[in-house]
Amino acid sequence: LSLLILGFFIVVVLAFQPGSFIQEMFVGHSTGSRFVLWEMAWKGIQERPLLGWGLENFQYVSLEYFNPCLGTEACGNGMWIDRAHNKFLDLLIDSGLIGLFAFLAIHVGVVLTIIKGYRKKWIPPIALTVILTTLATY
Repeated sequence: LSLLILGFFIVVVLAFQPGSFIQEMFVGHSTGSRFVLWEMAWKGIQERPLLGWGLENFQYVSLEYFNPCLGTEACGNGMWIDRAHNKFLDLLIDSGLIGLFAFLAIHVGVVLTIIKGYRKKWIPPIALTVILTTLATY
């Protein structure tokens, strides 16, 4: 068990060391391409801000605003273009501001209902913590 804990600690420490094998393997390649994808998504959002491009239509945005940097070393060698890889940008691309506001309204409604249940003693504190943490990490 102690070797497992030590191994986990070493991996975590190496993940935050600039230029380490772990960081290059997990962070270096995806981060550069994500910034490029986010830039492409933002241009698509500016073109159709209200209703978006339709569900699962990021490929049209990526064709319209393709950056030739993708797939090169400068952009992290990433060529996976299925979505913006950011929940809020994906929502704005798919359904525009209307869809984003609807998504946020549903979540705010759920949180307010949960807090109301906690205040009326229907939900214990630990359950409140678990539910709100789950929603926040989603």
